Amino acid sequence: MSNIPVLTEEDIRDFVNEGNYQRGLGYFRQDRVFDPRRYDLTLTAKCEGSHDETYRVNVVFDEQGVIVSATCSCPLKICCKH
Repeated sequence: MSNIPVLTEEDIRDFVNEGNYQRGLGYFRQDRVFDPRRYDLTLTAKCEGSHDETYRVNVVFDEQGVIVSATCSCPLKICCKH
């Protein structure tokens, strides 16, 4: 099993815009991110959105620990606040 790197705030900010980062941080602080799981180089979780909808989020890393994709089941699909 490969290791997923420790992510910094800067790593995440580099992948999403500042507004989505701040809103996502708020969701995290409000315990709206739950059921985290790891599958090899993929992290998954669920996030309760602003209208009490639950979305599935996935982050995939390459062998060097770089984020190669981040998807969400919300209408935006990528680089969202979830």
